[in-house]
Amino acid sequence: LSPIAVPAAPPGTVHRLWGISISPSGGRIAVCDAGASEVFLIDPGNPASVKTFPLTVSNGNGILTYPSGIALSDSGIAYVTAAVLGGTGYSNFFKLDTNAGTLTDLKITGPGLGSSDAMLRTQMSADGTRVFFNNDGAPFSLDTASGQVSWASISPGCCYGDYDLSVSNNQVQMEATDYLYDTDLNA
Repeated sequence: LSPIAVPAAPPGTVHRLWGISISPSGGRIAVCDAGASEVFLIDPGNPASVKTFPLTVSNGNGILTYPSGIALSDSGIAYVTAAVLGGTGYSNFFKLDTNAGTLTDLKITGPGLGSSDAMLRTQMSADGTRVFFNNDGAPFSLDTASGQVSWASISPGCCYGDYDLSVSNNQVQMEATDYLYDTDLNA
């Protein structure tokens, strides 16, 4: 296959392609650029048509937000995790509507561990109804229709676990932060 070219990085930044997701149907690919703080949306059938979405978050002076993990729906909704550098107590989880170009802060504070938060991950259920996150030891899910957040029944809690996250192919169980859960987050 021919390589897919992404637009040039903004002045003063360099590309650091970090997270990648393919939509369940395979019709879209999303890539996080942790160096330029952008998300790219790619149509595999037309790889020259790359759309760019800056991850613009107002956290104050010296606070930088870099996208790292991503899960993409067939409808073009992306759920993004981000590393926040320069301070603690800031949101690390976002919803990006690639159709409207809008970014919604999910108002969930991340671990605040600096560059290691680039390991934050997210994964979408096969039917697109839920998105799973691991907040460095505190797994949670988000209902994509209602926006309701549900936390794991048992976990070591934020900043005491690890960043692992994987949902089984049959969508019955998952692993996060060295615990096995069902997809309702019961340990």
